[in-house]
Amino acid sequence: MSNIKYIDYDCSDVDNVIFDNKISTITSASYRIDKRSLIVNYPGSVKDLYTNLEPLIKDKHILIFDITNYYGFHNSKLWEWINLQRGVNGNG
Repeated sequence: MSNIKYIDYDCSDVDNVIFDNKISTITSASYRIDKRSLIVNYPGSVKDLYTNLEPLIKDKHILIFDITNYYGFHNSKLWEWINLQRGVNGNG
């Protein structure tokens, strides 16, 4: 299990400010990728994270993944955030 989790959710009826405030109280760090997805540093299981977020999302669609490995091309700030959370210098 990794501490870095990817969250994708149906944000159509969820206030992102409230959602982000909740995320900031239950995780050690977060990085919003876009309106409906973010990555977080959370030491618990994906089920525990879901349970903490469930009151905000109720009947909405949400997926939470452990990130144990990654590869791709994206915004350099995203890679910097991931490396910082993993304690890695440079390009992972």
